[in-house]
Amino acid sequence: MSGHDSDDSVSEEEQLIGGQSVHPYVTELFGSVIQGVQAGNDLPEGDDYEFYRSFRQFPKVMSEYGTMLMGMVESVSRVYTPELAEASGDKTEAMVEFMDMLFENIDGDLEILKTEASRSKMTAEEKARRKQLLKTASSGGGTKVKQDNSPTPFRPFVVMDPGNVKTYPVGTHPFAKDIEKLQSGGLMDWQLLPPTQPVVFPQVADSKFTYIDQPAQLQKLAKQLLTEQVIAIDLEHHSLHSFQGFTCLMQISTRTNDYVVDTIELRKHMPVLLTSFANRNVLKVLHGCSSDIEWLQRDFGLYIVNCFDTGEAAQQLGKPHGLGALLRSFSINVDKRYQNADWRVRPLPEEMLLYARLDTHYLIALYDKLKFLLLQQAGKGGVENPLHKVYLESNALCLRMYKKPAFDDDYLSKVLSGRLDEGVRTRYRSILKTIFEWRDEVARLEDESYGSVLPDPSAVMLAVELDAIEVSTRNLQKFFSSTKPFAQKHAAKLVERIEMEQQKQKHSDMASLLSFPREKKVLSSTVLKEFGWQQDGGATGAPTTATDGDASFVDSGDVHTAATARSKLFAALAACAAPGAAGAAHPAAVLAHFRDARERVRQRRASRAETAAVPAPEEELTIEEAAKGGFQKPSANPTLKERDGKISFGAVPSRKAIEAAEPAVTSLRERRGGKRKAAEAGLGDGNASKK
Repeated sequence: MSGHDSDDSVSEEEQLIGGQSVHPYVTELFGSVIQGVQAGNDLPEGDDYEFYRSFRQFPKVMSEYGTMLMGMVESVSRVYTPELAEASGDKTEAMVEFMDMLFENIDGDLEILKTEASRSKMTAEEKARRKQLLKTASSGGGTKVKQDNSPTPFRPFVVMDPGNVKTYPVGTHPFAKDIEKLQSGGLMDWQLLPPTQPVVFPQVADSKFTYIDQPAQLQKLAKQLLTEQVIAIDLEHHSLHSFQGFTCLMQISTRTNDYVVDTIELRKHMPVLLTSFANRNVLKVLHGCSSDIEWLQRDFGLYIVNCFDTGEAAQQLGKPHGLGALLRSFSINVDKRYQNADWRVRPLPEEMLLYARLDTHYLIALYDKLKFLLLQQAGKGGVENPLHKVYLESNALCLRMYKKPAFDDDYLSKVLSGRLDEGVRTRYRSILKTIFEWRDEVARLEDESYGSVLPDPSAVMLAVELDAIEVSTRNLQKFFSSTKPFAQKHAAKLVERIEMEQQKQKHSDMASLLSFPREKKVLSSTVLKEFGWQQDGGATGAPTTATDGDASFVDSGDVHTAATARSKLFAALAACAAPGAAGAAHPAAVLAHFRDARERVRQRRASRAETAAVPAPEEELTIEEAAKGGFQKPSANPTLKERDGKISFGAVPSRKAIEAAEPAVTSLRERRGGKRKAAEAGLGDGNASKK
């Protein structure tokens, strides 16, 4: 056998990872999975968990590891399933869904490897065809669908007839009342009854298949669906090279027919299906429908009324959530190799068409099977009507509303959580926000996804890298490399944004610093020293820098106006920031020192105000009592006022005077209190009153 022949005989799985066998990787992966499962099984649950929670450190440790785990899963899911990463609500559900999907993909890939390995030989022609097919499935055709990528919120719409589109206010669901009526008892009787016949999953060969890419075909399908009691629906979507994403295919199955609709070709004609999709008399079966519900609204103005989500049913029954794994639990195996294919490609290869068809082919039979199991579960484990619960949850998903992708502070917090420690997150938050705002503009302009322009991990890495590199177009283009062409194209704009943000941050710090003091109109040398600004003894007033991280300026007198002090403070900081200044303190150190001193002064003022509350301004002391308390006569102390032989406090006295007067004030109050009690007692005694 020649060397060439030998190369051809190497099985496909032997070339998957760097030309090496995939088996060592699989072994290591499953070893890690087993360890993880074992560790999870060792965690306490039920009463044991409550017992461990009584220990102070246990909830803290569990919370920390839980947050770290969710952060890791979310980071990975952003790469593979961005829609799932953005899921709102219970993140545990999202994690379970993602892990199911991940292991389903792995399981599907292993099935492919087993199939390939079982083939004794593959001709060169077969190998070339398979290689070309996989290449075609991942390359797409560069298809774009015109969409409104502006920041203007999406408004729901319904196409009443060609040329007549009715739009609704943002956040208004056109069929909300119909769905809510179903949830409040509007289900049809047969939906709550068990199947009338044994459930059998149909063979592919027993169903008729139709590919629809003509308006007339679609019109015919719309009429046919109105005669059906149950239909199954699924979508194939593209999101990588589109800002909002768009639907490429729609699969529909009845009990006897399978249809695949080219939604790119028939995009403007798709609203004709609304008559059946929004018809409560036709049950729609979908699997994991939350995203499909939103895509149908966005692309075609289609809404689902009366839905059964097999994913919700699987969760209620404790079965695998992924469709492939769920079908395998009923001994139905499906090929999942094209799950992440680029569905824009036209014409679609036969293998991809079959894959798409199978996504709905088994769904109606699966619905029958799951409904039967849910009815059997009724009354067990405290669940009175699990089937009705699944209907409620499925139709609740139909109330979801599509929103355009948008960057906001919540998005920023999600990206940062689990990636960097709190201190680092705070440090890079503003610059990362600038990067994300730039990316949002570029993605809208180029009609590309965030991940296509600059993935989240790369954005975080760039924010950190900016500490070590000069901000320039050339350096940013080098960082982006050829794998991020849209980021490279708009790098100059990002440079402008970063420089503006850095300047803005510098001015913000200065403004915050120079806004203090507010209360005082003048600053004495003593007050200035409290803030770390020391006199040099000169008289020129020129700003200088000093050692030990403290900046100083020359003080030409004992009193400076606030404006002068601020001006000199600004000049000192400017001197510190001057390139090459000998012995110059870093501006950040100066700012930090000043803020600390400012806080000390504020605390001191608060303490004085609290102490000054005793004695209160309305308290009056005789001259004799005031003298005992250490207060001087009004002539010697202008803060005291004399009236009718008594002294009142016209202004807050010094701390020393307050402390000295406190015993006298206390004694006075006690005497006054005693007199009041005696007077009150005398009111009930005539003799005492007379005396």
